[in-house]
Amino acid sequence: MQYRILAATNFIFYMQFQQFLRQSLIWRGLYLITVFVLNIVMSRLLQAEVSGWLYFMIHVFSFVIVVASCNIESGVGYFLASSIIPKEGLTVFVIMWTVIITILLLPILYLYFSVFQGSYKLAINELVFLSAAFIIGGLLTTYCLSLFYADKNVIIPNVALFITNAIFISFLLLSRSDYLSLRIVFKGYCYLVLAQGLIMLCLFLVANSIRFNFGFLNAAQVKQILSYSLIAFGGNLVLFLVYRIDYWFVQRYCSGADLGNYIQASKLGQLLLVIPQVLAAAVFPETASMVNTEQIGRDIVILFRLIIQCFIVGYVFIIVFGKWVLLFLFGNTFSNIYLPVLMLIPGILCLSILVILLSFFSGKQQSKHNFNGAMIALVVIALGDFILIPIYGIYAAAIVSTLGYCSNLIYALWQFKKLHSFNFKQLFLFTKNDWYWLASVLRK
Repeated sequence: MQYRILAATNFIFYMQFQQFLRQSLIWRGLYLITVFVLNIVMSRLLQAEVSGWLYFMIHVFSFVIVVASCNIESGVGYFLASSIIPKEGLTVFVIMWTVIITILLLPILYLYFSVFQGSYKLAINELVFLSAAFIIGGLLTTYCLSLFYADKNVIIPNVALFITNAIFISFLLLSRSDYLSLRIVFKGYCYLVLAQGLIMLCLFLVANSIRFNFGFLNAAQVKQILSYSLIAFGGNLVLFLVYRIDYWFVQRYCSGADLGNYIQASKLGQLLLVIPQVLAAAVFPETASMVNTEQIGRDIVILFRLIIQCFIVGYVFIIVFGKWVLLFLFGNTFSNIYLPVLMLIPGILCLSILVILLSFFSGKQQSKHNFNGAMIALVVIALGDFILIPIYGIYAAAIVSTLGYCSNLIYALWQFKKLHSFNFKQLFLFTKNDWYWLASVLRK
């Protein structure tokens, strides 16, 4: 009887996983289309050198968010998905964390911008104010997305993000080109991030009928969240550096135009991570809630094969048409983007598989593997960038990043093999059944 109950429970969870996967692909994908369009619009408006500065600043702010968040989003997502801590308490916790951590960061940001004043194009006070707006919005968006996803709700948050992005894109397209200076675009983008965070919070409160008449979490619950989150925090922080440490080296040793070209090449590579990230967002709450994840493990291997096949087709397309398409999209100031994109794509394939594995490990409370693999990649990339970028520029940055991502994936697959019956040959056993499986998921 217990076996039948367990089997029935796992079947229900599995069907929920497939439905959540389908909704994630559709609605998260719709929002990320607007991210891509916004990237093109801002790049064409500001061109390579100026847009490189803007995206480097966004990169600095994003790094601050990773540090400030302390990976709390994984903790609140895990404890909501596993129904251990009520969502009301988790919501008030993330609000208080956002306010307190932002206040603590303000003097640090002021000191940072004071030291590096010569590298920036806005007044220090204005930069601190905009960074605070960006951090508040970014933290709230990150936390609320995690809460929504853990609650199996992908439609509301992604529709909200889609609409707000579409409004900002319309503003940029309809405004006079002489009005849209770097200062206006940068401020507008920071305010967009703040608005998205506040809207996401309000939507979560309304969707779950949460009112501010509940008590704060007790000490034991706060300790649970922090313990879980901080274990994964080191891995996430190192992983962020793995993805972005090359920006600092390129900014230090290359021209402004090369920085703009390389950041755009990297962003295009990260665009190819859209679907894998959507899949990863679906995998985490399911592995956190399922009693037996063997079926999810088999589905993950199918996803790996589908990703590899899509990348092969996409890579051939970029080799043949990429140079013309990229210049058409971004303009002549991005003439050096083609080769770095080609060099980064094999590494992005590794990351596409890796992001799903990282969510699987997090859901299984095996975040130590995320940290260990990221450390291996960080050492490879930091040493390679330090030695080669001063000599070979952005091309060295692209090749070294790909090697680092590959080393991380090899380690992660090795650990995945210990948790799930898996043979490396399965990654390349392409069959039509994989596509039939995907079609069946999308139809449900």
